[in-house]
Amino acid sequence: RNLRLKVPLKTTNVKLLPYASKFKLHPVGTVTLNCAATNGHSSQVDFVVLDEQVKPILGLTDCVNLHLVKRLDAINCLNSKEEVMKKYSEVFKGVGCMPGKHHITLNPQIQPVINS
Repeated sequence: RNLRLKVPLKTTNVKLLPYASKFKLHPVGTVTLNCAATNGHSSQVDFVVLDEQVKPILGLTDCVNLHLVKRLDAINCLNSKEEVMKKYSEVFKGVGCMPGKHHITLNPQIQPVINS
């Protein structure tokens, strides 16, 4: 298949096993390309090339390098139960009933479990 690449394809011994699959994918090679995100950031990204109709996947490192995701080392949290109750007061009002009627059907073949 003609990939119309302007850079050479490097050979690889990598075997890919998709999640929840027993079938290995056999790459035809690898290629390093300069990728630019719509946010203006760019980075060199290594791609494993397949002779399949699949969508390309970026790993975490490449997503961070392209500023598509940001790793957070700390989060701001509320310090007390009172702060949570005040900030999200609408969640803690009322009886907790949903409007209208709802019907839940259980499968009689399933053994009930009590989680404690």
